[in-house]
Amino acid sequence: MWASRLELNLVSRSSRSSAPGPEPDPSETPREAIDALALADLAGRSGAAAGIALVERAWTLLAGVREDVSIEQLAELRKTAGITSLRDPAAFAQLRRAIGDRFQRTTRLHPMPEGSRVLPAIATLFGPRVVADAHALMPLVHSATPDRKTVHAADVVYSLGLDRGKHYLARDLTAFPALAGQLDVARTIARGASGDDLYSAWFGAIRGLAVNPSGALPSFATTDAGADLRFNTMTAAYGQLKHNYVLMAGQPYSEFGCEIPDGYVEPAPAAYDGLIEYAARGSKIAALIDPSDRTGAKAHFDRVAGALRVIRAIVDDELANRPLSAAEKRWLGMVSELSVDTSEDITGYPPVYSGWYFDLFLEAEGDGMRGASYIADYFTSVEDGISYTGASAPRLGIFVVDTGGAPRAFVGPVARAYEVHTPLQTRLTDEDARKLSAVDDPWAASYTIAGPAARPALRLRYDTETGNVIVEAAAALGPATIKLLDHHRVPLATRTQRVEDGETAFAFPKKLAGKVGAVYVVIGAFRDWAVGDSYGQIATQWGKLEASEE
Repeated sequence: MWASRLELNLVSRSSRSSAPGPEPDPSETPREAIDALALADLAGRSGAAAGIALVERAWTLLAGVREDVSIEQLAELRKTAGITSLRDPAAFAQLRRAIGDRFQRTTRLHPMPEGSRVLPAIATLFGPRVVADAHALMPLVHSATPDRKTVHAADVVYSLGLDRGKHYLARDLTAFPALAGQLDVARTIARGASGDDLYSAWFGAIRGLAVNPSGALPSFATTDAGADLRFNTMTAAYGQLKHNYVLMAGQPYSEFGCEIPDGYVEPAPAAYDGLIEYAARGSKIAALIDPSDRTGAKAHFDRVAGALRVIRAIVDDELANRPLSAAEKRWLGMVSELSVDTSEDITGYPPVYSGWYFDLFLEAEGDGMRGASYIADYFTSVEDGISYTGASAPRLGIFVVDTGGAPRAFVGPVARAYEVHTPLQTRLTDEDARKLSAVDDPWAASYTIAGPAARPALRLRYDTETGNVIVEAAAALGPATIKLLDHHRVPLATRTQRVEDGETAFAFPKKLAGKVGAVYVVIGAFRDWAVGDSYGQIATQWGKLEASEE
């Protein structure tokens, strides 16, 4: 199996196939491409090329065409490119030019991040065959059919020509408006299957089951039950076809991760210029104080300057009324990612903090994950007391941007500043500030909507072992709605029931556990959500409860 599935990335195009992250990565992998040439060279020198070509011919007769680059084609590309030595630093560039825009692929046979519209040119030892049904399934899932993550036997049967398949897709047709049209696209692809290989003949026979024969038919054959019987036969036959060709016929994969469709940076060029100067001065001072940069301070200021220069360039495009480039949107989309380092096991895996947001801090975890609240005194009046300014946890803002393209809504964090004045007797600390019951921020009234009058006192956690959401309340709160959301905040399941004093369990299917990225809570006018941490744990608390007993 590995000989037909282990991909060697040659030219990345929209995204390389080798260990891509959650977003498209178009960076090239020269060493991997040279490895592919080395494999072809080894096949030639060892005399294995003839045997590989024989297998290639047999697979073509059995299951049709491949879309990747074969060992024989790699050897031809090397010759065309004039690559005499694989140690030559220019070898990859020569190979890339020789490939050009050839070897375009239609079907993902390997996990690829969302937004990888032009698939990479790849090589395998024995290329998996790109069969018609694999190609036909591609339009039926995200992003061709937005937010649809899986397919069903009914999708396959409809694409093969049996209209009855749509009957069993009623729920999905309602949930995904684009699906109806995409099903017809899939059917067109399946109908266009041609070839003199055995797979195509078997596939054509299965499609023949969808054809209504002319002539005298028993009455049951023209009923819904008769159509369901053909549905059953087609499903069984299709499964047998896939079972027989599991080594040769490539299986299509959905996209993963997410694509940031657009981005916007607050257009404050003078402020960014000032911050870039701040970072430059910080770098110079760090170099004077710590020439060997043992503290990492200079590297920190240099990282900050790099991020700020990118933001500054984006602002120039915004102010020129230009839409953001793909590279700019990709960079903004890489703001932060929390994951775990599975290469190190220290009673659980340590977290990994990546993205340009964390580059803005000297310590990614210690500084980047610290709360945003603080207070600072800035003036003292011997008669009227102390003046402070501070900030509490940021709020989310929704902004309609009508420049650089059609009007569109953006969501992003907004600082929550305030002022407060106190008598002279005591100066407030950050800890004191978190206990303030009243602060002043009259300027925020024009852009802030009112929040709920009061937050209920409750504690929430998602139990990955059972799939249940456990809500602990200090008193009975009445009806509550809990929604499980995926990492796109798309609802997976919803349950409404009463929250009683103490613990209340909201039961959900355990099979959803690996898909849940957040939990949304609605109790009366109160609405909020709890988001999973880098380990996938979801737990939070609102208001004050008695400490739980261990």
